[in-house]
Amino acid sequence: MSEKKFALQKLSDGYLQVEAAIVRDIICAVNDWNRWNPAYTGDVYSYCAMSADDVAHAEQDELIDLVPVGSVEFCSFFAQKQGFAPLPALNVPPALRGYKWTGRIVGEVPDMDTLGKALTVYEKENPSYLTLIKPADIAKRFDLIGVNSGFYKQALEEKPGPYFISEELKPKILAEWRIFFRRGRIVAAKPYILDEWVCPDQTFVEDALHTWADAPTAGTLDVAVLADGNTVVIEAHPLIACGLYGFDDPELLDMLCDAWKWHISSH
Repeated sequence: MSEKKFALQKLSDGYLQVEAAIVRDIICAVNDWNRWNPAYTGDVYSYCAMSADDVAHAEQDELIDLVPVGSVEFCSFFAQKQGFAPLPALNVPPALRGYKWTGRIVGEVPDMDTLGKALTVYEKENPSYLTLIKPADIAKRFDLIGVNSGFYKQALEEKPGPYFISEELKPKILAEWRIFFRRGRIVAAKPYILDEWVCPDQTFVEDALHTWADAPTAGTLDVAVLADGNTVVIEAHPLIACGLYGFDDPELLDMLCDAWKWHISSH
């Protein structure tokens, strides 16, 4: 038996951040269930509420056994206080960047000069082309920006590369789903955009997870269902600082621990 401990983000108003509050409720429910289950011999879960200021003033050894739950900024700061890297921007993993998986052009460029050359090439094919730009290194280093060759320098001022670039999808998106997985196994699927009641292709998702051989131990794969009937990959994340969209299975607690262990052991 072991204890798994979580640091839940406390906001400036004293309340817990949304996902942190959900995890607190799951911890309480699981511990309650285990208390009354005579056959139980498994893990014990506990939590403490911490603000960013609490983390800033904590000693490193006070944080080392804790798994943070909260915003990207909170979890990245927590990792850095533990002596690890901030959260990585997985975007679309290299193994899934083929047109078969994404239905669009995606890739990475190291700097603004290379980005400008790429935009010029893309726009020869489509003069109204808009490229979506995200950081390719650190999650949420800046927010998603749409650019073209005419104004990318102004839009990305003080936002240096590397950049992840993505063509806009041409078929209409009917629905977007977040797939929660653990060790390549689909644990749950939750919609976060549902203009029409359409579900992702299960075989496509299973094949994508099989192809993504170096995926985090636990994570999410966001997919879209398009008007032409295809399912495509939108982006991926380790299961750290992710919106849960109603996913509240007790297995989430172990998945959060798995994802955090993956991060601190590989970054």
